[in-house]
Amino acid sequence: MSNVMQNKNSDPGHYEELIARQIEQYKEMEIMHDLPPIHRYLSAKYTKDRFTSITGCTDVVSLYATYFRKSLQESDSNFLISIGSGDCSIEIEIVKKLLETGDKFFFICLELSPILIAKARQRIDAESLGDVITVTQIDLNKWQPRNSFAGVMAHHSLHHFLELEELFGLIKKNLARNGRFVTCDIIGRNGHMRWPEALLLTRKIWERLPRKYKYNHQFREYDDFYNNFDCSTEGFEGIRAQDILPLLVTQFSFEVFFGYGNLIDPFIDRTFGPNYDPAIPRDAAFIEYVQDLNDKLISEGILKPTAIIAVMVNEPVATPKIYANWAPSFAIRDPKSDAPVYNVDPLLQSMPLQAEKEDHPFAVRKVHPYPLGRKAIFSSSQTLPENCISGNNYLTYGWGYSEESFTWSNCEDAAIIFPLETAATGPLSLTLEFLPYQSPRYEHTVIKIAVNGTENHVLEYDNAIPAGFSSTTIQLPEELVAGKKEVEISFLFPNRRQPQFESGDDLRSVGIALASATLFPRKAR
Repeated sequence: MSNVMQNKNSDPGHYEELIARQIEQYKEMEIMHDLPPIHRYLSAKYTKDRFTSITGCTDVVSLYATYFRKSLQESDSNFLISIGSGDCSIEIEIVKKLLETGDKFFFICLELSPILIAKARQRIDAESLGDVITVTQIDLNKWQPRNSFAGVMAHHSLHHFLELEELFGLIKKNLARNGRFVTCDIIGRNGHMRWPEALLLTRKIWERLPRKYKYNHQFREYDDFYNNFDCSTEGFEGIRAQDILPLLVTQFSFEVFFGYGNLIDPFIDRTFGPNYDPAIPRDAAFIEYVQDLNDKLISEGILKPTAIIAVMVNEPVATPKIYANWAPSFAIRDPKSDAPVYNVDPLLQSMPLQAEKEDHPFAVRKVHPYPLGRKAIFSSSQTLPENCISGNNYLTYGWGYSEESFTWSNCEDAAIIFPLETAATGPLSLTLEFLPYQSPRYEHTVIKIAVNGTENHVLEYDNAIPAGFSSTTIQLPEELVAGKKEVEISFLFPNRRQPQFESGDDLRSVGIALASATLFPRKAR
C-alpha cells in the first residue's frame, strides 16, 4: 500500500483538509478547460493531425461520443458515467452529439465540489437535458457503483485521485462486456513536477530565454529561474499522476493510445503560455523548436509522455492504435530509475529565442560580485551584522521569500549562485548555517549538495534527534571550481516536507531554513 493510501486511512482529519483545499482550488475557475492561444496553436499544428489519424475523430468531444456510441450499440448497458465531471461542460457537449443520432442512454456525472455541481446543474437546465444527464456529489475515493456501464469517461480528473487501485478495479469490474473506458489525462511526475531528465533541459532553455518570456501569470511576477514546484501540496493536484499509466496497463487493454507532452508543457500552460503569441513568428518558431525536441527525445526513450488520450476495454485487443512507437508500456516512466544521461548542449544550438546581457537575472537585479570570505545573510532585515552582506540576490530557484533570520527552500531542489569578481584559481570552502526540516514520515533526513552540477556532499540527520540550527563547512574541490566566475551550490531535498501527506497548515515543501553562506579560498594540498 502506498504512502498516499496509508495517509488517507491513518489520518482522516488531514484527508478532509485535502478535500477542502481541492474544492477551494476550483472555486473561482469559470472556464474549466481554457488554455492560452499558444496551446491551441501547437495543438492545431502538431497534436490534432496525430490525434485524428489514430482516433478517427477531430476533437475530444467527438472522441468520447464516438466510442460511447460504439459501446451503447455493442454492450447490454445504456449507462454512461463521468468520473470527476466538474461543471459538466464537456459532458453536455457529448450528450448533444449522442442525441443527434438517436442513441438511448442515461449519463451520470460524479463530482466532489458543490460549487461546480451547482454550475453543472445550471448548464444542464439551460440546455433542457435533465432527462438524459444528471450530476451528483460524491467523493470518488469512496465511490461504490451499483450498475454496469457501457462507457466510463475521466476527463482530466484521474490525476486528482488517491485511491487509483480501487477506482480502476471498480471500473474494470463494472464495465459491461464491450464497454469502454475513455480518458484524456495527465500522467507525468506527481504534482506536475518535471522529471530530472526534463528539468535539466528546461532549465538550460530557461537560462537562454529573454526575460519577457519568464513572466508567471499565476503569481504575477517574473520567475528568473525555473522552479520545480510540487502542485500536489494543495488539494489533490497531480497527487498520483505518475501511477496512472502503470496501473492502467495492468488493468485494461488499449484500443487507442496516444501519448504526448513533456518538455513542451511549461511553455504552453496557463502559467507561462500567455507569454507566447502565435502570431509572432519567433514565438511560434520557438514553440515548434521545443516541440520538435520533445518528439525527438521521446522517440529516443530519454523523455516519456506526460499526457495521454486513451480508449480502454476489458477484452484483449489484437492491434491497438498508437502513434509512432509510443505504446503504453513504452510511455511508462519508472520513478525508481535513474535519469537518462544525454548531451544537452547540441540541442540548444538552434534555439530561436536568445537572451541579451540585460536579460540575465543578475543584471536585472543589479547584483554585485560576491566578495570571497564575506558572510552572506539570507534575511528580510535591512540591518545586517558587521562585515556581512545580503545574500538574497544570490538565491536562484527553489526558495521562498526571506524571513527575518533565514530563507526556507520550498521545492524539491534549490540553488545559490555566487558570481565572482575573478575566476576561482583553486579549491574553495563553503560554510553554511541552516536548519534542516525533519519530516515525521522518514527516519532520516538527507540533503544532497552539488557544486556546479556535480554532487559533492551528502548530509544526513537522525530524525529522532532534533537537529537545530548548525554550521557546516564543505570543501569544494579545485576541479569543480577552478576557472569558474560563477559557483553554483545546489541542494536536493528528497525528505522535504510534503503537506499532502503531513498534517498542518504549512503548504510549503520546505527542506532547509538557510541563514547564511560563506565562500572562501583554501589552500590546495
